[in-house]
Amino acid sequence: MAMDIDSDLARRLPTPVRDKAQHLLAARDHGSLVSLLDDYLAESPSPPPHPVVLLSLALARIRWATEVMVDRMLPSGELALAHVAAARAAGAAPSDADPVERLVRDALDHERARRRAESEEDAATAGAPSAEILETRAYRLWESDQPAAAAELFEAAARQRRVEGRTGEFNVELRAALCWTQAGQEERALPVLERAMTYDWAAAGIWNDRATSEKAATILLRRAARTGVAEFTQTWDRAVANGDRLDWPFPSIHPIQEELLDLTLRLGLPDHCRHVLARIRARAGRLDRSTKAKLEATEQRLPSET
Repeated sequence: MAMDIDSDLARRLPTPVRDKAQHLLAARDHGSLVSLLDDYLAESPSPPPHPVVLLSLALARIRWATEVMVDRMLPSGELALAHVAAARAAGAAPSDADPVERLVRDALDHERARRRAESEEDAATAGAPSAEILETRAYRLWESDQPAAAAELFEAAARQRRVEGRTGEFNVELRAALCWTQAGQEERALPVLERAMTYDWAAAGIWNDRATSEKAATILLRRAARTGVAEFTQTWDRAVANGDRLDWPFPSIHPIQEELLDLTLRLGLPDHCRHVLARIRARAGRLDRSTKAKLEATEQRLPSET
């Protein structure tokens, strides 16, 4: 019944995004659906925004958070409620907005109850917190801009996962490496970052988390760029090959695409820059004006292909 809400709204989306949105919904690719609808709203010529787009975006965002971006559940839910409020202001019918708001609030209530239960369990177990409790603490520290402290807890959580006989410890170790990098302690992160370039996500039973390897590759590319072009191109080839191996074309994460666009241009690597341009143009949603302008400006700076 819940997914019927999504399908009903998707059938009433504006023509430019309707077919693509229905395809992404059928594939349960809620992350790409969020990008598609965000881009559409950014390109809308004038307010008010389309209420059905806002409600569909609220649903896609909360489902994405529930299924993939679990650590961002609360902020994603609050943003989804803001979309519902904007949809009401734009004229959404209560019969459309009310069930979406109920679904979002139910998801937020469930997440808050889960976190309260974790806190109570933490207090009850005193000196022996579970891996899940350690990970929750680590995420909170990371979100409050304490990456070094978060890294320590992520590493402890990975060790505790092994004690508990649970899988997925490498994903936790990789989050620790991302935190060490953010804290300016890149050397501590390197062994895990390198391992991410060859890690067997499928065998570990965490195939859906493989996108994190792109973040590892990007850190290695930044490091290689400081060494020189030769080191950068070697690392680039490894990153592209790893993306092909994982069926996750490199680069796919939008902020990383834009960072690498600037980096390859600065290093004087036109072919690598064109590769990134092609990946950006392959995005599921329409490009907003600022992105289009950046692509055009970049292309004008590239030498003609021979």
